[in-house]
Amino acid sequence: MPQTAAAPARRPSGSLSTDDQKRQRISDVMRDLSVRLMQSLDLRAGSDVAADADTWARAATTAGQLVDQLSADGSLPAGLDTEALSKDVVQETLGVGPLEELLSDENVHQIAVARHDRIFVEREGTLSLLPKWFSSPDAVERVLQRLLSRAGRGRDLDAARANGMLVEARVENGLLLTAALPPLAARGPAITLRRPRREAVRLSDLVGQGLLSQGMGEFLELAVKARRNIVVSGPAASGRSTLLTALSRAADEGERIVSVEEAEELDLGDGPWIPLVGGRGAKARDALNNALRLKPERLIVGDLRGAESLDLISALAGGLDGCVCAVQAGSPRDAVARLTSMARLAPEAPSAEALAEEIARAVHIVVHLSRSAEGEPRVGEIAEVGVSGMQPIFSFKPEMGGRFSPSGHVPSWAEGAPPSLFR
Repeated sequence: MPQTAAAPARRPSGSLSTDDQKRQRISDVMRDLSVRLMQSLDLRAGSDVAADADTWARAATTAGQLVDQLSADGSLPAGLDTEALSKDVVQETLGVGPLEELLSDENVHQIAVARHDRIFVEREGTLSLLPKWFSSPDAVERVLQRLLSRAGRGRDLDAARANGMLVEARVENGLLLTAALPPLAARGPAITLRRPRREAVRLSDLVGQGLLSQGMGEFLELAVKARRNIVVSGPAASGRSTLLTALSRAADEGERIVSVEEAEELDLGDGPWIPLVGGRGAKARDALNNALRLKPERLIVGDLRGAESLDLISALAGGLDGCVCAVQAGSPRDAVARLTSMARLAPEAPSAEALAEEIARAVHIVVHLSRSAEGEPRVGEIAEVGVSGMQPIFSFKPEMGGRFSPSGHVPSWAEGAPPSLFR
């Protein structure tokens, strides 16, 4: 359950119970100090040039002097920590404000700047409101510009302003950034930063965690060894990347694996694994086609989101086997439907009927993840895909006391497996 973070010993922003009037007064003070600091350092407003160590040192000294002057004049709210205020003004003027310490904290999995004075932080599944904030929407936009510039994507913000689209980038420490600007963002610039979770898990670990049954784990390992093409589907935050890693690690040691992801989330060990990172749209298609040109013994593809689905389906229908990929979907049938609709985004895509036939020949198994009412992920269904339709093999039965149950169906390629596996 979400809970409020413990209040730190020093914070210029006051406590979480500070009323809006006092919040606004503190923000006004920070904006005024930031303007004075930039003037003293002869900095251009909104500059995205990284400051050197000497500039940071001079800024710290100057900010301290400016805060002391305001404190002596009685211009600061009562009880405000002047030392922490000085530090925060410097961070917002030269760095990335209250996000600075969060970016390098491995325990922070997600940061959401809902608006300039509301920043939420997720640690180990617990969401809390940060007891600090930005002084204004303009400050958020300046920080966004710095984050993009640090990642070599400084021009992306101008492009977003021009076409009203979101900004997406992989920034420092591997975090995935998504930002929206007005008028798309109604209350000022909004930013989310997500830290990909790289977990070295195996199917046996997921069985132990209750994500799937022992029989399901053995069946999936058999499917990987038999070089079946597997699609992992599920809604957002259902554990697709975790299962993708476990399936990939079930492959024989020494196989030359090439993976394609939007951002680095997989951890496939120290073997002959070549990870490729692509973006979306044309970049995703380029990354996937480059992966195919590397002639992998096994191809692993993170979430499919667009026309690159056609390239993958074509490769699978052309004889590529042992592939594992993921797609966001609400059910196994939805996963196949989404593959079809995304593939049709490609200008050269054939008809939906032709694509459905190709998918029926190319994809062998869909493993669908779901979440319980308590939010716990689990494998909800494993189904075989074929030209005659989709046939469930295993499924989770909440009406049977919440247990995993085999359907009794045995895929033709698994007829040599122990019969007890499907009972």
